Amino acid sequence: MAKRYTAEEILALSANPNVKNVRSNRLTLTFEFRTELYNAWALNPGVRVLREMFENNGFDAKMIPNEYLHGISEAFRRCGAPSSGKNRVKRNALKIDQENTNYLLDTGKFVRKYRGIQLEPSFREKLRQAYPDQSIEDGLRSAGIDPERVGYDRIRRIKRSFEKEVSSIHLGRKAENDDGSGDIRKSDREQSNVLTDSMPVEIIPDAVNPANSAVEKEVFFGHNNDSADSAENKETSQPFSTGSAGSSSERERGCSGGLADYTGNPYVELSGGIPRMSEAFYNEASDLLFLSMEEIFSIYGIHAEDLTEQYLSQVHRDLLSWKKTEVQVSVISPEMCRIQKARMEAVEGLIRKNFEETRAMLPGLSLSKKKELCQEIDACPTAPEYGFRKKYIISQCGFSKAQFYKILRSDAYGLQEELKEKQDEKDVELIRKVLAYNGFRKGARQVYMQLPRLTGAHFALSKVRRLMQKYHLQSDIRKAKNQKKAARERRDQFEKPNLLRRRFRMHRPLEVRLTDVTYLDYGYNPETKKPFRAYGSSALDPVTGKSLVLNLSRNNDLPLAMETLVKLSEYPVLENALLHSDRGVLYLTDEFQKKVLDLKMDQSMSRLGNCWDNAPQESYFALFKTESGYENCTSFDELEDIANRYRKYFNEERPKWDRMQMTPNEYEEYLNGLSDEEFAEYLAKEEKIYQEKRKEAREKAIEKAKRESGQLSPEKNSS
Repeated sequence: MAKRYTAEEILALSANPNVKNVRSNRLTLTFEFRTELYNAWALNPGVRVLREMFENNGFDAKMIPNEYLHGISEAFRRCGAPSSGKNRVKRNALKIDQENTNYLLDTGKFVRKYRGIQLEPSFREKLRQAYPDQSIEDGLRSAGIDPERVGYDRIRRIKRSFEKEVSSIHLGRKAENDDGSGDIRKSDREQSNVLTDSMPVEIIPDAVNPANSAVEKEVFFGHNNDSADSAENKETSQPFSTGSAGSSSERERGCSGGLADYTGNPYVELSGGIPRMSEAFYNEASDLLFLSMEEIFSIYGIHAEDLTEQYLSQVHRDLLSWKKTEVQVSVISPEMCRIQKARMEAVEGLIRKNFEETRAMLPGLSLSKKKELCQEIDACPTAPEYGFRKKYIISQCGFSKAQFYKILRSDAYGLQEELKEKQDEKDVELIRKVLAYNGFRKGARQVYMQLPRLTGAHFALSKVRRLMQKYHLQSDIRKAKNQKKAARERRDQFEKPNLLRRRFRMHRPLEVRLTDVTYLDYGYNPETKKPFRAYGSSALDPVTGKSLVLNLSRNNDLPLAMETLVKLSEYPVLENALLHSDRGVLYLTDEFQKKVLDLKMDQSMSRLGNCWDNAPQESYFALFKTESGYENCTSFDELEDIANRYRKYFNEERPKWDRMQMTPNEYEEYLNGLSDEEFAEYLAKEEKIYQEKRKEAREKAIEKAKRESGQLSPEKNSS
């Protein structure tokens, strides 16, 4: 039953600027205030935040009943934000349904059927065979379809049709409404039509059409019913019309909403020979609207699957607008005790959840908000007989007893923030005065040093920086460059360790591969009056010195490096294979590193700014540039031709002094022909050479450091 406003209440509400219109049975809010309500509700959905908004905007809490707040919350949840200043929701159900219909058709799992859509036959059969072992929702998700876009009511209809088919099979006969193709007959559309997208509004149930719901009318147009009308409608109106089709049992089910099997339930009564939920049920269930309708009916021993969607929607609307009476169930029975116990457990579960949410948000509350919370707790009614003493409530909210009463009894608690804010506003004006002096830009340290001379005030440097940051007064002098910061973050995220450690020749052929990119200036460009520039990406086997890849491009970009990897994949990959490069941006990309993993190679990188860690590859570039004569090329095609010819010459005809005067191909064949004992001797020899070079390099580095610091004697310096 809707609240009826007295003449005094109408006068008080009319004076509020957030009220558009008020009558004895209707309260209409302005579009602007409804938008503020929605924005606050969207951050923390619930009735509590709505009540706070009303109280903060000058409404008397006694004039705004809980039913009205629940109606607003439900309308926001189902219909979204208000629009265009009119008392209508922004997106009506038909538009939402059309968007979902287009989405479902695009999946290919749904097809057009009359003015609606239905499951594609093969997909429907797949879902039916998996049901009930697999739920409808899981079946949709496995097909890549969001169940929320299908809708709760549509899924319920699919489930109903499957259950009818399963029960018919168990009874040894086909379902009465199945024609063998999986389609549901038109006569049963109101109960089992799965997916309608453009049906006339009058036959779309209110549960899926918010534009017709009593909730929306109540919230956006005001309360529009009174207790007498509500009681009369509950006694005489039917949840939906079934027409003339169907048997008498089907018509009875349509009128009763599916309650015929629960006439023994203490909360089900007969009204005109038709079973209905009793007034006592509405008195009790109106306190359980934080639960779903399925959960509410489950508490009262009724399976929601046995009820029609229309009846569930009707009961939900009635509960939203219900005003309690004194009617109760007077008969005490085991079933009655079970129901009351389940009610208490549900309420206690909500209380525990609210306590947990309060404890979680307590550390982030400001001092003033903590003060308000303590005042609310102090005004909260207690129920010692149920264990809800004030001491228990305080502890569950995350306060100690001493902390709670200290905050509650301190008049100055929470005012520190307000006083600090006022002081900051005064101090920042002094900083603005310094920044405006002479018109030159100043950083925090300049403000700190000039502040006493220009204003006579002394602030700590940390305070100057805090205020400049708080009021967005930071100077752009030597401002950090986002590009450098991003490059540094990328390097820290994607850089790899130096696994090779200059052991270039202590491996099997093709076990290690080096790669790098260099620029190649050739010919002459008359437009820029500079040489043309190309880029070469190379891959080298440091063991044999063999050039594996020499790839050219006009651009130094990721495709150049990726194409080098593609060509590298033509060579066999040994166990524990390694790809070594410098820390260039191309090798730090996620795409490049994933491709290396796909090739089953570990990635190694040189130390930052140390080209010696990739010395054989750098040496190859130097040989190519000095021996090939590429700079005389006049076109890119000619450059590619020279690169290909030089690579073939380098591998097959050009011997290397430090590899027994063999060509890279010959040296590779030689190493592959060694036995395990011979190859072990080769590795020992290379290890000895490696250690000697390390020792020599260490001595030279120490000598250089001493020479630069002046610790060496003049005689040794001159020698």
